[in-house]
Amino acid sequence: MKFKMTLGWKVWCFAVLFFTAFMSLSVLSSSLSGTQLKLTPGQEVQWQVWRPFDSEITSLKLRYRRSVSNEETDKDFAYCNHSDETGDFICEGTSVVLAVSLNNSPICLLKAVDDGFAYNTESVWRNLSETENCIELAEKSGKNIWNVKVESVNPMVINKIVMIEAEAPLGFKTLYGSAYEWLILSIFWPIWVGLLTLWAVVLWCINRRKRRV
Repeated sequence: MKFKMTLGWKVWCFAVLFFTAFMSLSVLSSSLSGTQLKLTPGQEVQWQVWRPFDSEITSLKLRYRRSVSNEETDKDFAYCNHSDETGDFICEGTSVVLAVSLNNSPICLLKAVDDGFAYNTESVWRNLSETENCIELAEKSGKNIWNVKVESVNPMVINKIVMIEAEAPLGFKTLYGSAYEWLILSIFWPIWVGLLTLWAVVLWCINRRKRRV
């Protein structure tokens, strides 16, 4: 007996295709990009990432593994310590400075900011901020090419292997672009999968009952 797809199943298949495309865009929008970087003056790296929409701004971070042997280096990337009097950071020495360009844009000098770090039991993240006025780095729709060159390094972390990461435009707590707002609904993907599954079960029961009649 030749199977004939009913209108209900056709609509369901369209919904599944739409959901698949929706989740694919979500994955492309929420995935971090980056590469490994050795903190040696003159070291250069490049990486590519594809985004579905334009971003308003793209933030960069350095990530590296914590070391039990040198806790101060792991917590503070540039000889920084809290002042007991003011609570501010007091830093000595030279910060890590990187020359960054995106899609052949003019060079932008970024440094590991003194108070912009976070860490857990395994890794430490250092935010990168502008050392001078430069154009905003923002990923566009399509292929994006990042270029990074190490300009200067604090002697405490010279030759250290780190990961340089560009934040995804779509995150759990961050959103870099109005075009990505509707993709926030992807966090409810278990609900959508459950509804599609329930829908399929209902269609199967209806078709089975019709065949019996």
